[in-house]
Amino acid sequence: MKKSDLEKLLFELAKSTCNYRDIETQKCINNILSSDINKKYKELIKESFEVDRKPIQIVTDFDKRTQSEIEVIPFKVACGNEVPIFTIKDMRDLIQFVGYCKYTNASSYNVYMRGQTNLYGGKMIPTLYRGQNNLRSTLYGFRKRLNISVKELKILKNYDKRIVEPMIQHYGIKTTNIDLVDNVWVALWFGLHTARSVISGGRENVYYSKSNEKYAYLIMMATDAVHEQSRGICEGEHTRLVDLRKAVPSYFVRTHAQHALMLKKKEMDIDNVTEADVDYSDLIVGIARIPVSLGLEWIGDNKLLSVGNLFPSAYFDYGYRKMIDQYPLHDKSCSINWGTIQIIND
Repeated sequence: MKKSDLEKLLFELAKSTCNYRDIETQKCINNILSSDINKKYKELIKESFEVDRKPIQIVTDFDKRTQSEIEVIPFKVACGNEVPIFTIKDMRDLIQFVGYCKYTNASSYNVYMRGQTNLYGGKMIPTLYRGQNNLRSTLYGFRKRLNISVKELKILKNYDKRIVEPMIQHYGIKTTNIDLVDNVWVALWFGLHTARSVISGGRENVYYSKSNEKYAYLIMMATDAVHEQSRGICEGEHTRLVDLRKAVPSYFVRTHAQHALMLKKKEMDIDNVTEADVDYSDLIVGIARIPVSLGLEWIGDNKLLSVGNLFPSAYFDYGYRKMIDQYPLHDKSCSINWGTIQIIND
């Protein structure tokens, strides 16, 4: 038997005798692949241990899964995928819709959600790239500013670098991440409220009010980052998910109040960034729309779903207070383009 054939058999034996979906096994494989072993062996390992991942399952038949009459509207998101919009008028249907999106993708993906007042033509663009024409220049500028600014944030200096970008976005800086939550009522709240802002004193001052739109939108998004590599940080082949409730201490109160997560696509070719690279619409697995009048009735005047609780003031949120103190202020133009540590007003 040839040595190469024997090697393949050994890898097949290893594959058949261990649970290669196990988190610890995946860590071991990733450590081996990141080492300086021969490239030939790396290719054999990748081939032998490749996970049989199913494609993302877009929910197209929810109207047949409930007793309610559900209006279905055809819709195409920016990447070209057909993702129908389901009009939901009963809160129990909304809960089932969320569960159905999660269940149908559970074998290979985790599914989380975000609330929006608008579908923006089916695009899902991180805040950093919105309204930008030169994506390459934008990304280069962001990385430069990030490196400079992070040096000032002593409160984050001891954390994994993969946590820093999600954290500063959660408090107002524009980055390459998409905000998600793991709570249907928090997501709905964001779909039912509009944010308006002005720049004053070098900071963005944000005011939330009830939406004047007819519908609120709940958007379900899938990530292949299902294996937790370190506290709160999950890595997939194509995406990274940071669970801010686990990644940072509880004195960053806002992250816990909102059940906050951050989703990021893996590194792209910075010299050849395209619109497709910065659009996350290919991760959308379901869209529901809820009449705003009904949504507001569902959440009522619950203090748990209020600006004061979802965005605790710096008096209660120690992490927020320190970020206000430590993150450098810039001029108005820079603040508009790159964001600031926001001041949220009731």
